[in-house]
Amino acid sequence: MKDDWYQNNVSKSNLRGGGTNFKTRKFVKKNPTKVIFQRTFPTILMPLIFMSSFFLWAFTIGREPYLFTRIISLFPVIGLTSFGVFLYIKTNKLIVFDKKIGYYYKSIKKPNFRKKKNCTKLSNISGIQVLREYVVRQKSTNYSSFEINLVLKDGNRLNVIDHGDEYNVIQDAKKLANFLNLPIWIHTC
Repeated sequence: MKDDWYQNNVSKSNLRGGGTNFKTRKFVKKNPTKVIFQRTFPTILMPLIFMSSFFLWAFTIGREPYLFTRIISLFPVIGLTSFGVFLYIKTNKLIVFDKKIGYYYKSIKKPNFRKKKNCTKLSNISGIQVLREYVVRQKSTNYSSFEINLVLKDGNRLNVIDHGDEYNVIQDAKKLANFLNLPIWIHTC
């Protein structure tokens, strides 16, 4: 019955295009009533590498005696540092399933549940969806990316995570489905 509803009412297209080709997050059970998707080491490290370009510049070219050279060399550094800050903000969101408060949320800080953006009541979730996306790159290697989505009772979906490790994303989705006692629909072929 639930599978028929899913087949007829839920999109099988990806929510987020151009996913990643590495494992960005991992399932962590904090306690019997709360699980999170925690950032992996590469997800923490990558923004820091880009942001460190400013310090590298400050201790090398930033000491250059010619003002014009310092100013011109600063433009790419500002771009790299800004990109690092953007990545940090984008990847620093908490992804939490909390049975105690009865909500899922994805937020930098504790969310305002009245706004209903990137959050929903756990009772509003009807299942877990796993999708594959084949990402085609023009100048580098193509790869598959996988996303875990929440399927809501009205047929809408919310993205939980997106990463490139098929085995781990399926295992994490199964753990999440087990934690929430919900069905899982896997489309990775």
